[in-house]
Formats: sequence, structure tokens, C-alpha cells
Amino acid sequence: MTPDQDFKLHKIKYHFTGSPKTGEFPGHESWVDGSEAHFTVVDFSRHNHLKAVHARNRAARRKAQLDQLAEAVARRHQLDVDELKAAVAEAVADGIDEATAQLSVTVRGQVLGG
Repeated sequence: MTPDQDFKLHKIKYHFTGSPKTGEFPGHESWVDGSEAHFTVVDFSRHNHLKAVHARNRAARRKAQLDQLAEAVARRHQLDVDELKAAVAEAVADGIDEATAQLSVTVRGQVLGG
């Protein structure tokens, strides 16, 4: 291996592990919301996967709760339950779109987006 190739390989290792030293894997500091966490590339991927699974499960629970609420309201007020569920789903989706459009993230004290 040439010295240039060796240098590039160690630079890649640093980006993956957060350390230029063999056997060290401290990860890189998280820049999101002042967290003190450190992640290697694999740690970051696993952390995001876990957050996605939790978000999916929360969304499923909320949908079930909204469906139950819509069914109760429809029965009480003699409304078409499917129409009410569709209206609620549309309102929720509009709210998510609005929240997404107004999202801002602070990275190392600098506000991005928003």
C-alpha cells in the first residue's frame, strides 16, 4: 500500500469510528439538540432505526385512538364513521405537513431550516 493509500484508509477509518487510533471507537459527537451522545456510523444507523420503530409504533397507537374516538363520535351524532375517519386523517396529515414546513433544527448553536 502506498503512503497516500494508507493515509486515505486511515481517514476513512476515522470517519467510521471517530478515532484515528486502532482499536478505539469513540464515535462522533451528536450535533442534534445539544445531546452529549457519540455515535460511530453503525451506532448512528442503529439509533435512527430504533427511533423510527418507536415513531411507527406511536403513530399506530395514535391512529387506533383516533379511530376509536371517531367511531364513538360518529355513533353519538349519527355520522358516517368512514367519512369522519377520512376527515380526521386529512386534518392530521395537513397538520403534519404544516409542522414539517416549519421545522427547524439547531446544530452547534446555528438554526437550520425554519
